[in-house]
Amino acid sequence: MRTGAAERRPTRRHARSAGEIRLLSRRARIALLALVGAIAAFETAWLLTGASTAPLISDVAQVVLTLSFAVFAWRPAAAAMLLVAGASAALLLDVGIVSVLVLSVAAGLVVATCSRGVAVGYTIALAVLALIAPARVEGSEPADVVTLLIVGALSSAAGLYLRLMRGRERRLSRALVEQDAARDAATQIERDRIADELHDLIAHELTIIAMHAQVLRRTDEREPRAVAEQAISDAARKALADIRRVLHVAQVSRDEPYFDVDSVRNQLRISLDDIRAQIEATGGSVVLPADAAATVDGLSPSLDTTLGRIAREAATNVLKHAGAGATVSIGLERTEHEVRLTVHDRPGVEASELDIPSGGYGLARMRARAEALGGSFAAGQSNGGWLVDVRLPLG
Repeated sequence: MRTGAAERRPTRRHARSAGEIRLLSRRARIALLALVGAIAAFETAWLLTGASTAPLISDVAQVVLTLSFAVFAWRPAAAAMLLVAGASAALLLDVGIVSVLVLSVAAGLVVATCSRGVAVGYTIALAVLALIAPARVEGSEPADVVTLLIVGALSSAAGLYLRLMRGRERRLSRALVEQDAARDAATQIERDRIADELHDLIAHELTIIAMHAQVLRRTDEREPRAVAEQAISDAARKALADIRRVLHVAQVSRDEPYFDVDSVRNQLRISLDDIRAQIEATGGSVVLPADAAATVDGLSPSLDTTLGRIAREAATNVLKHAGAGATVSIGLERTEHEVRLTVHDRPGVEASELDIPSGGYGLARMRARAEALGGSFAAGQSNGGWLVDVRLPLG
């Protein structure tokens, strides 16, 4: 399944939970740094020109606190701690209540960018410093506490709003990514399903056509040619019907969660009869289970269809690789807990592989079908031929 790189590589912000740090966007960082730089430059110029009437230590503290805002661009938690430390030091040095006002203004940035724990700790520190500020700063009044707390509350409310909006934006972005991924997955599942139908149904008929086409090239006898021509005609007709059914699957699958192209045709008993007729038409022989009907009776439709499709695919491989005149033995056993299907073939006297590309897709599909029902699949050389062994649980 193809995925866009931007969609499948979640950003650091997308991967964070609600309680973790939320870094500012690039544009927000640039705006913050530009604003901090402008204010700090103005305060420095105000200090250097001697225009300020406040004590020097107060002006220096103000510049330091202003520059502390720049740290929010990369380390919000560190910036919050730096501001609290700077305001506390300013109060200890009795350089004015402005430092606590700066702390109140910064509350919005802390709430918007820091984790919940840091935001709560910052709020407590702000409240404590606001309460003790009138006692530490000469000329301050109790009403200043209310002012500081109101400014802090308004700033925090603005920060909380930004935090909620950014969280909503992230959730919407995540939902869009997940929706795209689900759509891509559904598309890929549909493609795989149609590919399976094409392989399971049409490839079998094309193999029969190729097999009998070789018979036509190798013999001029009337009877074998008539049999081959009839087999080619039947297989071509079935393949065309299957193509129409596969197209129908593509059209109706949007409304139906599952649609089997031809579940009746793929029932095991019908598949076994078809296999015998097709292999015997090439000069081979087939030994079927003694009482397949009784063994299959009562199986669920999914088990019946899966066994039928696996048997057809195994027969297709016989036609491809064992050649004309192959001998095939099909076994079917049923116990209390499982049903077992075996297909063993030996090459005939005219054994030769058809000139048909084979990428192992058939074996992979048989294995996938068996494992989808909780069963097992094995295939390999055995007793001078090839053995396919499938076991499916009944429960």
